[in-house]
Amino acid sequence: MRRTVQTDAPKITPSKANMSATVPAAANSPAEAVAPPAASDRAPTRPGANSSAETGGPPAASDQAPTRPEANSPAEAVAPPAASDRVPTRPEANSSADTGALPAVNGPPPKSCIEQMISVFEFDSTSPKYDNIEDLDDGRGFTAGRSGFATKDGDLLEVVEVYDRMRPNNVLSGLVPILKKLQGTASTQGLEALPAAWKVAAADPLFRQVQDQVNDKLYYTPAMKVADKLYLQSPLAKLALYDAIIQHGVGDDSDSLGGIIRAATQTAEGPPNQVGEGKWLMAFLTARREVLLNARNRESRLESVGRVNEQLRLLKEGNLQLSAPLTFNPYGTELTVNCRAPSSAVMHNR
Repeated sequence: MRRTVQTDAPKITPSKANMSATVPAAANSPAEAVAPPAASDRAPTRPGANSSAETGGPPAASDQAPTRPEANSPAEAVAPPAASDRVPTRPEANSSADTGALPAVNGPPPKSCIEQMISVFEFDSTSPKYDNIEDLDDGRGFTAGRSGFATKDGDLLEVVEVYDRMRPNNVLSGLVPILKKLQGTASTQGLEALPAAWKVAAADPLFRQVQDQVNDKLYYTPAMKVADKLYLQSPLAKLALYDAIIQHGVGDDSDSLGGIIRAATQTAEGPPNQVGEGKWLMAFLTARREVLLNARNRESRLESVGRVNEQLRLLKEGNLQLSAPLTFNPYGTELTVNCRAPSSAVMHNR
């Protein structure tokens, strides 16, 4: 259930075509300018999707460690500062190592559990909706799949192109030229066949795997790199960044991840490694909540804020490690996230 965010201030929409802004390093942080992911690796802001359609079969790749971008991908360039450049921090009890790896048993949850939480925030369900596709009339054309890939922003095209390379002559192959033509526009003219074709493709486990792969490249990996740059270690902090980048994008305006980070650091009077992770995370979630509460669209204001309220609740309860049992009720239905996983499961930040 993705929620459209529209602020009163003129919105600078981060998109693959024009995202040149860098997520700022925290004020006074030793981490200075870090090269952001290239435009093709960045996460655009997403409108909401509230389809009730579910895709049959379990996710193919979301329960696995994320697919690494190719070795030469610009996303690899956003590396955390060397250990010698870091300000010493005091990890929280039972915190993961500085690398971001999270143990799966009797501790922080594996990535599969994190993905369930994101699905709750996106769709009010613990299962991602790979077959969801709608024209929300929000200026982004069709919004589809587990992460709200959009025809305007080009990430939907990326999903289709990757799938086409892996399974040539599939049901979506013939739509590639028109998707390229309409990239950067809100038009859906010529895409009348897209919804039905997308739903057919979503029945293919390979297509679901491709969605997971593109999601990790554009959203998950950049979010974990930002966590590294800010020296954030707790699972809740990483979940907060991941959820924010999916909904708000990576841009530098006040309604995107960079702007929210900047506002949080100003309110907390310093970066996380100086003022404490809990204090900074409270400022971050509060700043994001204000962005949603000030949206012009009433439905967005009433519905989207629930996902942030749930994260604030966990923070106030002191559950930065996301310890079970975990229940969420962002939109009126209580859902339980099952975080039990094999002992070999690990949540990676790459």
